[in-house]
Order: sequence, then structure tokens, then C-alpha cells
Amino acid sequence: MKRIMLSLLLLTGSLSGMLAQDVAIVYQRGSPLLEEIAEQTKALTASKVFIPVDNDKKEESKTALAACKEKLVCAVGPNAAEAAFGAGASRGVLAGIPNPFSKNYSARSDFACVTLYPDPQMIFEYLSKTLGTKSVGLKYTKRVNQEMADVFCAKAQSAGCACKQLGIGSSTDLTDMFPEFVKQVDVSLLLIDPIAYSKDDIKYLVSKSIEAGKPVIGFSEKIASVGVPMALFVRPADVSQSVALALKEKADKTIKTQTQIYFPANFSLSVNIESARVFGIKYDEAKVVQKF
Repeated sequence: MKRIMLSLLLLTGSLSGMLAQDVAIVYQRGSPLLEEIAEQTKALTASKVFIPVDNDKKEESKTALAACKEKLVCAVGPNAAEAAFGAGASRGVLAGIPNPFSKNYSARSDFACVTLYPDPQMIFEYLSKTLGTKSVGLKYTKRVNQEMADVFCAKAQSAGCACKQLGIGSSTDLTDMFPEFVKQVDVSLLLIDPIAYSKDDIKYLVSKSIEAGKPVIGFSEKIASVGVPMALFVRPADVSQSVALALKEKADKTIKTQTQIYFPANFSLSVNIESARVFGIKYDEAKVVQKF
């Protein structure tokens, strides 16, 4: 924790050259995660423009943003990104987007993206070290997360970990395909996916994973509450640090990543104690922030 706070202080200092009036923050209201990312980004950048986006007031948000065309725009959440694009924002940073590699966002070279995942390389190194993982399966919805699944698979292979993909189109695909799929890998990873993260589907995945004796792991903190033994996730502070860095590099025109996609460089764990015990999962207690 001390190291994280030191990083925050150093980053805040590095932003001292970025005037607060140069950044406008627009955020999707209604999600505690997105709201906290926005609040912490506001604190780091000292931005004076803080615009909420409500489902029934999107046009009002666009109007407010239209007056900020000369500013760097930080859009937190898919609805906020839509508002920023609709208002004609010229450049900035997107955060809280489940799949920033999709064509909806990757084609916008004027915007950098910060993901809600830890760096995949770090994930596979951790799984190899703690669980002895040599093969992973990626479960996701094709039309939502195909590009992110491809990125994860490439990272797994570069880390020496075999990778199989299970892209589904519906819950029917899940019940037809997952029972055999889970047997073919050491660990199944559930990519962040509003469609495939339903409570009933997660309970089904966990039950089939228990039958196969192969753990399933997610990337959302609360997913452990419905039986997933462990989740590797990024906290709002991790995301906002990366957002502030991306904003600074945008302002300085020193973006260092070719794809302009940033993965937070830290992660935490949430654990379902009973489920973890069933699978015999080992984990780093120092990284656990919530137990269920």
C-alpha cells in the first residue's frame, strides 16, 4: 500500500505542469466503480470540469462537453465515451471500456484507452507462480470481447502458456460447450462481459468447474461472491493512475504505446474462501482485499 501511495504522489507531482483547465472529465453515472475512477482522476488532475452522463440526459452532457472541444477529454465508461464522441471531442483518454481493442474505440487514434484488466503478462506470470498454470481457457461472448480474447491469448502464449478460446453467442452455447471445454485446460478465465457475467451463468460455470476439478477465475471484484474462487482485478486507484499517466502523455504528445492501450500495472484479489478451498487454490494473502 505504501508503494501505491508513493506512486500516486510521484504521479501527482508529474502532473503539476498540466493545468487543471486543460482536462475535462465526463463520467457514466450509476456505476460505483466508474464514479470512483472519475473522482480519483479528478483529484489527480485537479480538473475543474466534471460532467456526469445519465441515461435520460445524454444530450445535456453533450452540450456541456461541446464547450470543451479544446480540452483533453477523459471519458469514464461507455456512455461517457459516446457523449464525448458525439460532442466532437478531439482527443483524450477513455477508461472503463470493457473491450478497448474493438473497432469502436481502436479506430479512434486521437484517444488512448485504459483497460479494466491488469496487464495480461502479469496475470499469466502470477497464475504460473501460484497455481502452476500451463494452459488457460478464455470464456467470453464473441460479439463483445473477441478482440480482447485475442490479445489475452497472444499474451498467454508469449508467457509460455497454452491458450484455448471459448467464444459463445448465448447461454445455450455455454451449457453445450463449457463442460467439455473446462476439462481441457488448467484454469478457465472469464473475461469482463456484461452478457456472460450473469449470476445464473456464473453459478453454472462454477458447478461444472468443480465437477472437472479445474478452477475458474474472473476479473471483477464481486464475482467471487457468487462462487468464483478468485478474481484478479484492478482497483479504481490503479485505473486512475494509468488514466492520469495517459492524459499527461497525451498533453505532452509522448504516448509510448503503439496501440495507445494502457493496462494498469497493479492488481488485487478477491477470494471466495469455501470455493478456493474446494479447488485447493493458493493465493497471495497480501493481495487479498475482500473475502466472501
